[in-house]
Amino acid sequence: MLMFQKYALAGLSVSFLLGGCTTVDYTRPEAGMKPPQKWVSSISQEKSYNANGWVKEFNHPRLEKLIDEVYTHNHDIEVAAANLFKASAMAAKASATLSPSLDLTSNISRQKNMDMRNISYNQYGVSLDVSWEVDIWGRLRSSQRAAVYDYYAVEYDLKSAMQSLSAQTAKSYFAVLETNRLLDLSYTFEQNLMQTLRVTEAFYEEGLLSKQDIHLIGHDLARARESTQNAKSNHMNALRTLEILLGRYPSADFEAKEDFPAMPAHVKAGIPSDVLEHRPDIRAAERRVASAFNRLEEAKAAKLPTISLTGSFGARSDELEKLSDPLNVLWNIGGGILFPIFNAGKLDAEVDIKSAEQKAAIANYQKTAFKAFKEVETALSNEILFRKRQQYIEEALENAQLAEKIANENFSAGEITLLDLLQIKRSTLQTQIERVSAQRQLLEQYVNLHLALGGDS
Repeated sequence: MLMFQKYALAGLSVSFLLGGCTTVDYTRPEAGMKPPQKWVSSISQEKSYNANGWVKEFNHPRLEKLIDEVYTHNHDIEVAAANLFKASAMAAKASATLSPSLDLTSNISRQKNMDMRNISYNQYGVSLDVSWEVDIWGRLRSSQRAAVYDYYAVEYDLKSAMQSLSAQTAKSYFAVLETNRLLDLSYTFEQNLMQTLRVTEAFYEEGLLSKQDIHLIGHDLARARESTQNAKSNHMNALRTLEILLGRYPSADFEAKEDFPAMPAHVKAGIPSDVLEHRPDIRAAERRVASAFNRLEEAKAAKLPTISLTGSFGARSDELEKLSDPLNVLWNIGGGILFPIFNAGKLDAEVDIKSAEQKAAIANYQKTAFKAFKEVETALSNEILFRKRQQYIEEALENAQLAEKIANENFSAGEITLLDLLQIKRSTLQTQIERVSAQRQLLEQYVNLHLALGGDS
């Protein structure tokens, strides 16, 4: 929680800095196209999207606790937060250039004449020095505004990182549940084959089956045991991936025996233009465009004369106790103007650089917006397709289980071969595996849609 307290303080300090300067004339860049009035892939059209609290839609307290743990201990968030503190300091540094600088100088020196008298004496001095660059052309103000916009861009980067990590945590947790279910299925199938092997051996002893049938079931049993080991490996990898996200040591001792959470209802996606407001990566790109505008103005102003004012007030004496004597008090006020005359094109090149960076920032904003629209449209269409897919897999599994039940009875009655029975068992297992994976993918798709829309967890 300490990290987020610092994060809040950084935001307050930059807000204070921004309050002391006039905002630049800036208009949000176009996204390269006018967003449509509705999503092409949505099954219904809603006026607004609720960007807060998608995790609660799962009604799964453990998932909520895991995401809270990620926010507290994840190292990527710590890096993003550190970058935010740095951006805050950079904004404060840029703001400081607008104010006069005040320095207190004290010195002592010992001097000695090299003539025949060989006299030495001490010299004491103290002064208060003031310097200030008069920002007539707005160069310093542009620099300050650019630094503030950079801060807000990094702030949105942090928010984007938090949204992304909450989504990664949910999907990693679903992967843990999936691999655990698949491990159970593999072990159950292995036990089922062992039971079939015992039946086969009994039939062989009675002369009803051949040695070939024993080897056939032995082959499938060995492959099933190999699949169980592979399922264990996948499950442990999923556990360690989740543990790393949580900031824990990857010991693969995370317990997750619960079932998948229920699939929430359809997401009300709102309208496309909402994404420009809700997506933190788009807002960050927009702030970087604003910063680039100000950096260009800063570079242009650097080609104009610089006016500086200086002043000092102090005293100098060869005796320390006489520094306060009015006769030893000195002061001066001065000013200067620096005219850039020749710099081998350095300032012109800097303007060209900042102009190119401005164009790149606008292009990146458009690219980010298009990427967001594509992700939302994809997630919306996938949600429809995955829900239908889940329905069909449920129907397939129901039929496969009924077929296997009949096959077991027919095999016991000697009406079908062992090869036919094993084929039906494999088909049932494959459908069960596909069902578990489809459940996980449907839940993931729900998370992907909220992430694409810019929803907070």
